[in-house]
Amino acid sequence: MSWFTIRVSASSANLGPGFDSLGVALGVYLTCRFRRSGALAIRVEGRDAAGIPAGPDDLIWQTAVTVARSHGAEIPPIELHIHNDIPLGKGMGSSAAALTTGVIIADRLLGLQWKPLRILDEAARFEGHPDNVAPCALGSIVASAIDSSGVTRAARAPRSSCSSSAVTRASATWCARSSACTATNRRPCSPASPSTGLK
Repeated sequence: MSWFTIRVSASSANLGPGFDSLGVALGVYLTCRFRRSGALAIRVEGRDAAGIPAGPDDLIWQTAVTVARSHGAEIPPIELHIHNDIPLGKGMGSSAAALTTGVIIADRLLGLQWKPLRILDEAARFEGHPDNVAPCALGSIVASAIDSSGVTRAARAPRSSCSSSAVTRASATWCARSSACTATNRRPCSPASPSTGLK
């Protein structure tokens, strides 16, 4: 079974008057490789590795399982290699990165084919607020909020280019105009206009 690679950025939502509504993607990453397996196997390395569970209680895995169950499915066991460079508990969005990664894993394994704004909405439901998960899912600087119907709305600052995003598999790269994840092969993307709502 082919390996998939996800590289999700750290983030900060402590941006002065934009506190809790503005978030920015940072150049520090949570990198995960995964593939289907006969049994769950998680390996953790990198910064604060001792504080990241390497079993069924891992936040990334728990998020993927919960996403699957909320859609009436069971997620298959995987082999998951986690390399973390994001400090835990330091306001750099380590949990937001883990939640976003878990949603992307579920999306890939279940074949949901969600776009970045849908991934953002799902991750924000877990986090309870979108300020950190928004730059994780969309990259750049993002203004976001959850509207009265419970849907996450986001406006992303345009960029001249973006890194290939979300999941890279052997010879195929899925690019969704997001710097949330950077794959080995990069290709230019046209500037993205600010987005609102889900697509």
